[in-house]
Amino acid sequence: MSEDFHVVVPSIPGYGFSGPTHETGWNVERVARAWAQLMNRLGYTHYGAHGSNWGSSITRELGRIDAGRVVGIYVTMIGAPPPPDAARFTDEEQARLKRAVRLHDRPVHAAADARLRPARLPDRPSR
Repeated sequence: MSEDFHVVVPSIPGYGFSGPTHETGWNVERVARAWAQLMNRLGYTHYGAHGSNWGSSITRELGRIDAGRVVGIYVTMIGAPPPPDAARFTDEEQARLKRAVRLHDRPVHAAADARLRPARLPDRPSR
């Protein structure tokens, strides 16, 4: 890093280092608004945002609600709504859609996924 760039890593309320929430309603929009407020309070006039997993949804919302200050977003999961005309799909397409929904809905925790692909430092520093 350099003095020109800072990394701000807020925790999602109820996850990670933030501890449990004490009220309901911490949805994607509310978290994005809280993060926009955080960046404003920290004095950032413009910033980029990155998110993965739930952070992808929050980051997309952050880019939408704070578009005047968010210069770009980078997400690793792109969600899509279910197709409105799925009834017209062929049997094969219906089967593929059901499989995709089943895989999406299975209870796989991010920590379990991380165990399968542990992070490691690069063999040599990048230039």
